[in-house]
Amino acid sequence: MMHVARRIDEDHQERRRLSGIELEGAGRRQLLQKFQLVRRHLTDHAQEQLGEIVYIELPAVGDKISKDDPFGVVESVKAVSDIYAPVSGTVIEVNEDLPESPEVVNEDPYGDGWLVKVQMNDPTDLEDLMDNNEYEEMIAREKE
Repeated sequence: MMHVARRIDEDHQERRRLSGIELEGAGRRQLLQKFQLVRRHLTDHAQEQLGEIVYIELPAVGDKISKDDPFGVVESVKAVSDIYAPVSGTVIEVNEDLPESPEVVNEDPYGDGWLVKVQMNDPTDLEDLMDNNEYEEMIAREKE
């Protein structure tokens, strides 16, 4: 399982983009001192590989998810795939629009195509994630 972390600065609030995760809240220094809210999505690369998404199954609010374990299913015209959790925590919000409009994941994977918001249990889960350069290198190797 591969995940990526990209550092961005937006509106004076530091965030990290993780292949499928966007951290909201405190800066890196404070990150290890308090739990964080993360928003899980598919990467642009992942949705391109899957093709047109026709069905998505997500957990319910309150469900516990575990790092590296599947927590949902995405079905495309090409394949059915599990969605894996890059961190452990509790689902606090689910994108209720996706079951009726799964194509939004293809159209806007980093925006309206988000899947779930998770309250992380342990911010050290982030330490195993790839940074943006590692992720881009992995994609390049796959294309060779």
